[in-house]
Amino acid sequence: MKSLICIISLTFWAITAFCQHDPVLQFKNFEGVWIAEDYLNSFNQTKSSIKSKKAFNPNDPVGLRINLTEIENGRLNIGYSGLHDHLLHPETSRYVVANGDTISEQGFFQINLQKSDSLNFYETTEIYYFSEEQKAYFSWSFVPDTTLILYRPAAFDEPQQTIRFKRISHTFKPDYLFPNPIYYYTRSKTLTGTYMLKDSLGHVLSTNFQIGLDGKSSGYTPFNDKIFYFSTDIYCGYESTEDVILLCKYDKKLEPDCEAFIYKRVGKRSIQLHRQIWSKADEKQIVGKMLYKLVKL
Repeated sequence: MKSLICIISLTFWAITAFCQHDPVLQFKNFEGVWIAEDYLNSFNQTKSSIKSKKAFNPNDPVGLRINLTEIENGRLNIGYSGLHDHLLHPETSRYVVANGDTISEQGFFQINLQKSDSLNFYETTEIYYFSEEQKAYFSWSFVPDTTLILYRPAAFDEPQQTIRFKRISHTFKPDYLFPNPIYYYTRSKTLTGTYMLKDSLGHVLSTNFQIGLDGKSSGYTPFNDKIFYFSTDIYCGYESTEDVILLCKYDKKLEPDCEAFIYKRVGKRSIQLHRQIWSKADEKQIVGKMLYKLVKL
């Protein structure tokens, strides 16, 4: 019996040691979509980009995507997204070539899985705004829960900064391997589900209207080739006072043609989509006529 216990113990420690020295196995524990803890805590409560506007710096990475299929030559590509972004980039790994044009995803950085210091800090490649002219590091903590960390030491006139990320999803669907983290998250909290869809007069357009985590819908033909986004781009231009849904169709060059709707949550089960009107004279966002109502089933 003692010999069996000894063998089990040795096997456990051998596996543990092996995992610690195999970065691919180690990073398997971190696969998924991660959102910055400060923004997560706020948006989970408000379900509103407007109400969570001051919860997080709009130019810093607010979401991370870790998918081990993005390892190449010992380097892991990590997709990230920010709140303040005027473009809807394709949801891909690093970039995609469409009709001869190279189009990047919203943001990404890389780490060398073979190079870390004794505390498991991995130096990142440049992260737009966050570490353009200084170093930044990727790491993690298991106390009290698994948390990913982006750390930037103090440099020049910039103070040190730490962003802590919590995981919201562990797996990726085969047909949706590289989600934009922030849109994946905001969509999951505000749009994803099965609904009865009605028009402005209350006529039923669909009794089984579905919006998936990838933003694609089914059950109402006019929307089938379009993608739903819950926008976080509210930080410049005319002041946004209402949350906005974008319904976008992409051409062969992956350029989106989007229609915007004001998003109104009515109770726990209903969503109203209103026409968005911009008053140039007053520089105000105006809630127009209700166009669609979605009642969750």
